[in-house]
Amino acid sequence: MIRILYKTKDISMKSLLTTFLIFIALNSFAQYYHPLKIGDQIPDVTIRGFFDDSQKSVKISELYRNKLLILDFWGTWCGACLEEMGTFPHLKAQFRDQIEIVAVGYEAKEKIAALFKRNPSLHSKAWITLYSDSVLTYKLFPHHLLPHMVWIDRTGHVIAITEGYDLSADNIKNAISGRPVAARLKTDENSDLSIIDKPFRQMDTNFIGRSILTKRMPGSLSFESMHPATNDIKGFRNRTFEGNCTLRHLYFYALFYDGNPLNESRLVFELNDSLRFTHPKKAPQSFKKSKYQSYDDWADSNLYCYELIVPKLSPDSILRKTMLADLNRYLNLNGRWEMRDQKCYAIQKRDKSEGEVDTKNNTLDFYKPEKKELIKLDSLVELFNKRLTSGYVINKSGLPNNTFIETNTSFKASIGQAGISNMLKRAGLTITLINEKIPIYVVSEY
Repeated sequence: MIRILYKTKDISMKSLLTTFLIFIALNSFAQYYHPLKIGDQIPDVTIRGFFDDSQKSVKISELYRNKLLILDFWGTWCGACLEEMGTFPHLKAQFRDQIEIVAVGYEAKEKIAALFKRNPSLHSKAWITLYSDSVLTYKLFPHHLLPHMVWIDRTGHVIAITEGYDLSADNIKNAISGRPVAARLKTDENSDLSIIDKPFRQMDTNFIGRSILTKRMPGSLSFESMHPATNDIKGFRNRTFEGNCTLRHLYFYALFYDGNPLNESRLVFELNDSLRFTHPKKAPQSFKKSKYQSYDDWADSNLYCYELIVPKLSPDSILRKTMLADLNRYLNLNGRWEMRDQKCYAIQKRDKSEGEVDTKNNTLDFYKPEKKELIKLDSLVELFNKRLTSGYVINKSGLPNNTFIETNTSFKASIGQAGISNMLKRAGLTITLINEKIPIYVVSEY
């Protein structure tokens, strides 16, 4: 028996009991904030911050009752997240009431609303969108990298924590049927985003310069990091870092610099295995027939991290040329420029019989004719080639390259044949398709 003696008369048994009950309540509430792992039962927390009904609040058990609950942690800045959200309509149409998808946003409602205004297809009442979430995001399922998917079965147990790529119809069928989700556990070990601004896997500090190529870094997203990148030293770098990228991305990045405009149609891979340089999402049928058992199996073999550090600030073109040489050497690939026949867009003088220029409908490819400026023809051709997603523009007009053209060059996005044609009409020029030998960068095995 334990005896408690009180020397003051101010502490009554009633106040002591009240204090004890408050302690028990606080202790129980604190248990909700333990990070959860696979196999854990999710506590029945109250969910608030519904984008379509700010006053609404529900117990999380109401969301997984008799269905699969998928928590998709995302950010408005995360391109991969938005790509995964684009699959929600199809998945909800296919599985209907068998699944509940919750897009868990940590950002303010205003920021998410601005995104939905720009991209209305991402907003639907077929799934739930949360804003300003803190409990799910930071307490129950803390993570560094997005997308971050948590799978909860109809009993409220965590059955999988995956990357966004693993959100597929096959995996949903497995989860609903009680079979394992075919995905590797997503972990954020060694994936603190601060590594983007720190030397990569640096084992010592006594080097003057170095380059390093490694396999995929599990749990991380793809990214580019160039240092420094400020306006006062624009175009000069002392470091570049590419994380979890395909060969196509790495070579494209190394080849694309001022003075060498390039689009993907001018980068050709001639490798035995096309999935060595192509992401499975862009070749789903080839992926199904391939030797790779899962996305992780493919990613472990075909995603790379590359870092280059040089002793002092150097022109960006120097770093990229060094990177290109490293890729060929480290990967034992034969990358070289070749002159090959390709369909090109030839700038030519417009036939006067075509009639007057129509300026009422020149809005394709973000072209705004009211914003005019003068630009040299060779600079305009270079700009086209940087913005084209495929093809190549050459000057066959007979006009000198230093001829000034009045047009608008403020567009930021890609441009196509129609947009180029409209931009040239004002100057009495047009484009036609011709076959021409142009430089193509070819990557093959030795």
